Amino acid sequence: MKQFSNMLHVLVIAFLIFTGCSEGSSVEITSVDNDTNYGTDTNNGTDTNNGTDANDGTDANNGTDANNGTDTNNGTDTNNATGTVDPTPVAGCDSKNLPWYTDTKLSPRIYSGILEPSFCMAPQQQAAVVALMDVYDSSPYCTGTLVSDTVVLTAAHCVLDGYWSSRTRDPSDIVVGIGDEVSASMVMMQVAQVYVNPDYDWSSARNDHGILVLASPVTERGMPEVWPIPVNLEDPSFLTGQYVQQVGFGATESSYYDNKTKWWTPELVHGFNDSEQDMLVNGQGYSSVCYGDSGGPSLWPMHGEQWNVIGTVSWGDESCRDIDHFSRTDADPWLLQQFQSLNLNSYDYCGDIDESGFCDGNMAVWCENGRISVQCCDATTGPCSVNEHGQARCEHPRVTCPLSSSDGDGIPPLDYAGHCVDDGTVSGVRWCWGGLVYERSCSTCDSTQAVCSDTDSPLGFYCD
Repeated sequence: MKQFSNMLHVLVIAFLIFTGCSEGSSVEITSVDNDTNYGTDTNNGTDTNNGTDANDGTDANNGTDANNGTDTNNGTDTNNATGTVDPTPVAGCDSKNLPWYTDTKLSPRIYSGILEPSFCMAPQQQAAVVALMDVYDSSPYCTGTLVSDTVVLTAAHCVLDGYWSSRTRDPSDIVVGIGDEVSASMVMMQVAQVYVNPDYDWSSARNDHGILVLASPVTERGMPEVWPIPVNLEDPSFLTGQYVQQVGFGATESSYYDNKTKWWTPELVHGFNDSEQDMLVNGQGYSSVCYGDSGGPSLWPMHGEQWNVIGTVSWGDESCRDIDHFSRTDADPWLLQQFQSLNLNSYDYCGDIDESGFCDGNMAVWCENGRISVQCCDATTGPCSVNEHGQARCEHPRVTCPLSSSDGDGIPPLDYAGHCVDDGTVSGVRWCWGGLVYERSCSTCDSTQAVCSDTDSPLGFYCD
């Protein structure tokens, strides 16, 4: 697949030369990307191999029902950032939906990306995902994540000065954009330093990490508040079978080389390749990352509420709908060394947020073990309120998913596919979404004839 991607990259370059595209145009593929990298290509932006689709994104319709499974209204995942459920929610009747899939008759509906996360995430955390742009071009060529107020994590191939080059790009050639869309309101940040993992191998996802140090902290620009997202250093292999949150400024079905919007999509973790130190995710023929998403994060709420970057987009399938490769953050010793030298190990992620926290509408926000925790309250959890301990929390918080046989007091590990249950509390289906347990009583929430069964679809077990 990589060889095919490389050939595709060469053919695209030849096409651009034939058609007279200038080197400074938004499709200047030669410049950077490494390739298989798919995602993005640097400099220019489009990246190669990867092929992976639409930024996950893509589609604008985007909309689609997003929220996790909690089925929101239309689509763009309404509150989704705050994670609400059905338009007319009923306690214990969580909906198991995917943004790009409808379970009306269990038939596929391709909405490759949505405008907001499918999981519960504060707007300030969403703002930490940024666009990388060439100073001579207004279209993002890669994506990155603010992991502190001055440090951006991205892919190595996004910051190299050429397709097979080992030379780092000049910091003055790169601009970091903060916002949901490239427009007059997007805040542009200058880059002071660029670092690339010297052990990066362009033929794989191994060590595909680069770091940008901004010329000034984002806190000094008077912009809307941004909460940097910490990097995961724990083994994430327990995530196989779970959906992780992908996001980027890459190509979409309707705007291939000139997308200027941030798109989100959930993608299924397919497995891990220890020899390549990467995480494989599967768009299942529906939705995944694509050219321009390179360097963007794969996000997972560790411990159920604390968002972490667990990998960066490296390369993927040229269809932008199938298998993608993310370079794992926990498997790169160079990355850990750089974080130590940049003092990220002691970075204050919580700021003024303390353990008591606060309610932001139906979202509970607090600090725990030095990290920001968020949980969205709904009909099942009850509203966000201050409890007897003086803490702002959902009235009945969801339980964290048992992710291995050693978790959950002997309860079997729970993934998104879930399983049927009849334990006196629920007679229906139980599954894991965003690290938290969701469940639906088939007879209560659906028709009296509905029973839990394997749908033989991306939804896994559900009421039918």
